[in-house]
Amino acid sequence: MWEDSFTFGGPAGPTVGIVLEQHNEDRFFLRSEVRFVGDRSKVTESVARRIDDPQRVEAVTDELLYVLPTHLQGDSGGDGTDLASVPPPVLWLLRSYGRHTPAALLHDRFTGSDSDKPDGVDQHLVDEVFLRVLEASGVPWLRRNMMWAAVTANTKLKGTFAGRVGLIAWIISSIIGMALLGLFVFGVLGGWAAAVAVGLPFVAAVFWGKDWRAAALATVTAPFVIPPTLLGLVGYQIYWLAEQPDPLP
Repeated sequence: MWEDSFTFGGPAGPTVGIVLEQHNEDRFFLRSEVRFVGDRSKVTESVARRIDDPQRVEAVTDELLYVLPTHLQGDSGGDGTDLASVPPPVLWLLRSYGRHTPAALLHDRFTGSDSDKPDGVDQHLVDEVFLRVLEASGVPWLRRNMMWAAVTANTKLKGTFAGRVGLIAWIISSIIGMALLGLFVFGVLGGWAAAVAVGLPFVAAVFWGKDWRAAALATVTAPFVIPPTLLGLVGYQIYWLAEQPDPLP
């Protein structure tokens, strides 16, 4: 599956795939090196747009395309990895493991800590490299872009105040747009509501700044993803309550 895109290795030499050790209920320790060796041209282009010094582009690209066990746990103070972070209600659409697993491990290395990032590299670039590695790994277009939109939204949520405001503005605009669309479908409002419903979230995508493409993609997919996800959330909460010890007196 990854023969042309990644190599893996441990203390005893190359391994046939990713070696993981389950640490607790949802965390794993990485026990093998993961190194991307596929087509890196788009990764290099992304790095070149962000790094001011052209002489550093190749070195920074190299640094972003491998992860060692010590980067994610134990010796570096980390608590391992959950592979791809997928909320339970969304597991109907995306799994925490799959063709995207190596890319997720590379992304984990630079997520949540600025200390390990090369000079000039911010989380937005790490997220963009994640998208490019997913592409080179053969992850389908819609799936990889949805995953990129998700990590980009998380970066904005945990980033600057302006980024959080932009994300909240887009969410509010999307909710209003879906509400207007629903009112149009049920005949409560006229065609103007449908036009506003379709256009408003795209206009609000500008609040994501240079990541507007992620917002635009999220706008297109939200009407298909959110309803079943909300149903999944309700079902998951019911199951969670039933799973608790002695739920009833």
